[in-house]
Amino acid sequence: MAVRVVVYFNLGPAFGGFRLAGRVRTDAHAAEFQELERALEAAHRLLRADDPNDWPPLTDAEMAPTIPRYRGRRGRMDFVEAESPEGVLMVVARALLPFPWWPLGGLAVYEAWQRDTDGSWAPAPREELAQKW
Repeated sequence: MAVRVVVYFNLGPAFGGFRLAGRVRTDAHAAEFQELERALEAAHRLLRADDPNDWPPLTDAEMAPTIPRYRGRRGRMDFVEAESPEGVLMVVARALLPFPWWPLGGLAVYEAWQRDTDGSWAPAPREELAQKW
């Protein structure tokens, strides 16, 4: 389950940096959020294609489908991963589309997926995602 947010101010890394953000109405900026969610789906397909132990550094060409773009603005895709003691891998992705008038903020969508020990992928529980964004 994705979480839509407006990032008013962000300094530092995508996960763990200083950030002022809030949730928004789902109808606000609908086209931009749809583009961010499209980019996240492309990122999820890319992650599912290989075993996490074999994830190589991705080239710009491989990452191109996952980069959000809207009306000439180029966004970013960031990832963080963690493995539980049980061997379940959680990957959190953030798709960000900067504001055209304020480069330290923008619209963002966070989504998390879990890869179980049997290799199956599933959306992470909302509570798990809430701890990361």
